[in-house]
Amino acid sequence: VMRNVNSRICSFLMGGKGNVCALYGTQGEDSAANRYAGFLKALAEYPGIKLVDMQVASWSQDQAMTFTQTWLSAHDDINAIWSANDTMALGAIEALKLEGKNGKILVCGCDGIAAAYEAIQAGDMACTIANNGYLLMGYGASYAYQAAKGVTFDKPVIKTKAELITRDNVDKFKAM
Repeated sequence: VMRNVNSRICSFLMGGKGNVCALYGTQGEDSAANRYAGFLKALAEYPGIKLVDMQVASWSQDQAMTFTQTWLSAHDDINAIWSANDTMALGAIEALKLEGKNGKILVCGCDGIAAAYEAIQAGDMACTIANNGYLLMGYGASYAYQAAKGVTFDKPVIKTKAELITRDNVDKFKAM
């Protein structure tokens, strides 16, 4: 999923060129590692986009804000900030607002939280990915129930449809 989002940012929003900084989740967590791996795969498809820096912000809005402030003082040519979740993306947006650069530097998140939808509507955030939390929790409850009944799983996989949310469709998803 994150590969699709980053491919869209790279090809459409950034025009296939520019500089991006990345906010990683927590070291050692599968979701953080998988999202970042997808991001790197997308970057490999766009050689005109350079990863300027990556910092581990541990899903923290405050840490993301601090890293973004540091990037803004060290680099005057950042075009986008990729974030492994919406909370860190919102921290990046706070830093951009302090510098008057919100809406000028693209910010991408993941999770589809209500605050991200509001940031997209305001023009502060380019996009997010909305995960289907109800379906994820349904699968999780089913696996837990089956495990309690003695069923073993080789590699349980939960596949759900995730949606790319932009200004074009944010109203629809916010209404849900």
